[in-house]
Amino acid sequence: MRFRPGSLLCLCALFCAGCGDSENRNARYTTSEKKEPPRPEVQAIELKPDAGSSREEEPEEGMASVGTRKFKIFSAYAGEDINQLLGVSGRTLVLSFVAPQWCPHSKEMVASLKKVAESAQGQLQVVYVDADAFPQLANSNRFHIEKVPMTFVYSEGMLLYSFTGNESPARIQEHLTAAKTQN
Repeated sequence: MRFRPGSLLCLCALFCAGCGDSENRNARYTTSEKKEPPRPEVQAIELKPDAGSSREEEPEEGMASVGTRKFKIFSAYAGEDINQLLGVSGRTLVLSFVAPQWCPHSKEMVASLKKVAESAQGQLQVVYVDADAFPQLANSNRFHIEKVPMTFVYSEGMLLYSFTGNESPARIQEHLTAAKTQN
């Protein structure tokens, strides 16, 4: 593309000139005064304890707590952040991958896990993951599930122990004891 000698000068003049009212525009959008936004009114709220309550609340049925954090002692995985689930301190987590829709061993394992969770008196959290409903988690590099049921035991975010297959509540307790004694 060739330019005529005068056209280049015209283009430079257009780019360098700007809008011409830049000083006026700057004056419109900047002010030297600082206006504080209006503050909302704050009302004092008086907290009254319920007549039958005490300072320390009892955990709800099926719930336990570690410090101020409450957790369900037995639950189905619902898509929450797995790293956050694994990393809670102060309790042992049993994470079991199952396929209860079609695998009879998985159905039995879920029932056994529920019994173990209830007998642990809040020292244990059991979460089962439907591997068919969450295939991205089951096939992830962290778990790489090839068989169900597959169970992992975590403490403080660290894998302590894992086992495959359907187990009775007594046998699951043996696995948990083995997990604690290995580390």
